[in-house]
Amino acid sequence: MASARAVLLHAWRQRQPVQFDTNGGWHKCSREKCNIVQLKEYVCVQGRHVVSTPRCSEHGDSNCVLVNDLYVCKQVGVFHVCDQRTCQTISGRCIISGLSCLEQVAVQCGVPVSNKRSRRRNNNVHTCRQAANILVYELLFSNKRILNEYNKTAAALDIARRKAQRIIKQHMADQNQVPYQQLVDVFTAARLRLRSIEHFIKCKNMTDKQEICEYYSCIGTRIWDLLLNFLPTRSMFEPVMAALLYGMRRGVACDGMHAIPFDKFLASALPDAHSIKDADISRRAFTQAKNSLYLAVQAFVGKKGNSVEQIQAQFELPKPGCLQTLTQTRVHGANE
Repeated sequence: MASARAVLLHAWRQRQPVQFDTNGGWHKCSREKCNIVQLKEYVCVQGRHVVSTPRCSEHGDSNCVLVNDLYVCKQVGVFHVCDQRTCQTISGRCIISGLSCLEQVAVQCGVPVSNKRSRRRNNNVHTCRQAANILVYELLFSNKRILNEYNKTAAALDIARRKAQRIIKQHMADQNQVPYQQLVDVFTAARLRLRSIEHFIKCKNMTDKQEICEYYSCIGTRIWDLLLNFLPTRSMFEPVMAALLYGMRRGVACDGMHAIPFDKFLASALPDAHSIKDADISRRAFTQAKNSLYLAVQAFVGKKGNSVEQIQAQFELPKPGCLQTLTQTRVHGANE
């Protein structure tokens, strides 16, 4: 089959007036920028020439092979064999032929390779949807998150206890009555600085946790597919997904409208942004992804024919029942 493709490609190039040398990688083909032509002809294997019918008139006993997976750039002459498996894809389609690929190449997740602070391993073993599910679960329900909240609660309680002891000792030294309301305010302020753990209590069922993770991962992959062409080349999926989740915690406006809407559940349930390193994403990669995401939103809206409503439509998914129950209750820590 490879020899038949070579014969067809050679015959096509012989009919072209000009051929360019693409050594050095100065040209990269895409269906949007180049005039891509599909070469679909029969090739006589014995005579090594192109024929118009399944049987060669010159070599009657020869096999004729139909070549229909060869695509060439008409301006430059670069060719691409679309086997619908190993092609470079965007949203599941080959960037050259536009055909839907059966097995989409997994997009690399995690921080860039040059970032030496990255600790995640085996970044290529998950698809975007799977990586998004894992990231949401790590941020909301993982044992690491529970242990982190436990340590923060213990530290906040210890600080509040020490502060209360200083207040009591100071008033006893001055022989004044201890203001109990001031002690209550100390412990209340320490509690308000902690994130909400209501979702730990109400989402004990693994099915509810999976539904919440699937809901936010679906939104993340839809936004990734929509803004992929407007993101920098070195943008990785996981930091962008994390930036999207934290953007939903407060909402992101563009042209006077919320391109990324405010999410009440994430506003209370997500950990502090400084804890993003616990999900194996460095703070530097997270900050870069957040800036890239906001610039991509502006670039998408600024392009002719696009609007903020197109981004808002990606968030219009039916919420799971457990998530609707959680958002109906006002939780502490949402204004952090």
